[in-house]
Amino acid sequence: MDFVVNVPTARTYTMTIGYANGTGTTSTQGLAYNGGAWSTVSYPPTSGWGQFGTSTTAVTLRAGYNVIRLAKGSPSFTGGTGYAELDYIQLT
Repeated sequence: MDFVVNVPTARTYTMTIGYANGTGTTSTQGLAYNGGAWSTVSYPPTSGWGQFGTSTTAVTLRAGYNVIRLAKGSPSFTGGTGYAELDYIQLT
């Protein structure tokens, strides 16, 4: 899933991801931005698919438009595990 975001200043932002994970185990996805290297985002279990939690990570973005990519499997990122239902991302 790709998100195109427009930020006013080049800096490190905190990215909050809203999600649900009713599997009972931690799920993971790959995170990359602006064509950079992959890192892993973890989604601990929530109490059900209708119950949402948040996961946070830091992203260093340039001023203007940026592409943030979250991926679970091939061809982009092959290391994702489990299942998570994404609701939103927020940059602060």
